Amino acid sequence: MNFSKRWDMEEPSISLCMIVKNEEEYLPKCLGSVQGMVDEIIIVDTGSTDETVAIAKSFGAKVIQMPWQDSFADARNRGFEEAKGDWILWLDADEEMNVDEADKLKELLSRDTIREQKIEGIELAFCHHMEWGGVEYVHLLRMVRNRPEYRFEGRIHEQILPGMLRCNPGLQLGQVDILVHHYGYLLKNIDAQDKKRRNRTLLQQVMAESPENPEYFYYWGIELLRTNDLEGALGSMKVFLNRASSNIGKGILTSAHKYRLMVLKDLERYHDLIRDSKESIALFPRFTDLYHL
Repeated sequence: MNFSKRWDMEEPSISLCMIVKNEEEYLPKCLGSVQGMVDEIIIVDTGSTDETVAIAKSFGAKVIQMPWQDSFADARNRGFEEAKGDWILWLDADEEMNVDEADKLKELLSRDTIREQKIEGIELAFCHHMEWGGVEYVHLLRMVRNRPEYRFEGRIHEQILPGMLRCNPGLQLGQVDILVHHYGYLLKNIDAQDKKRRNRTLLQQVMAESPENPEYFYYWGIELLRTNDLEGALGSMKVFLNRASSNIGKGILTSAHKYRLMVLKDLERYHDLIRDSKESIALFPRFTDLYHL
């Protein structure tokens, strides 16, 4: 199942970069969902002991073995160093492109508006399948032009946009409704990968290293919520919302407002829930989940 190499000067080329470890269950569906859409696959493997590497190679991927160094940014950047495409797309193994829409991406990247508006990154539409049976939709930055100065930062919940903005303060992002399904929030997946322990350890490290970064309080709140520490999760979300600056992405900001209301509901603090929901709705009047809560 090899991908065809199409380095066509008239059509922008796409490199798929991924980091994986023991993802034999999900990797075939992930790679199959982008077959024919990307021009090369680069897999950074951080120590798989199952069939992950063999599966990646069966799809024609270039596999790079890299010892885990307690940094998602380092692993992602290693793959970016090898990318030859005009654009770089990154996915996780538990994510799948909507196969009926994946072929639209090349056409979108070829449009004149991408060049004229100096678009440097593309946000895709993500559908998060949640452990309680619901879904959440959000646009996330998952494609950037292949430039050596565009690299990730952060041990965990790594980000690329802050560094991009430092290099190019006036850059523009594009947004498309090509859907990506994400299954990593399902409880069995969290438990199977021992993500709770790993995430907590890394978050404690980065919170000590960068106490001025409010986003880590959001992610810490999520981890506390997964262990049913409702009071701790509420406190952490409040710290994040109080400290959040104008540079915080809309997706994480609206999510924090939603989780704050969810926790208040579970704590049966209804007066606080009504008060805070009115505040949140005033800020995001088109976010229907707030009205529901």
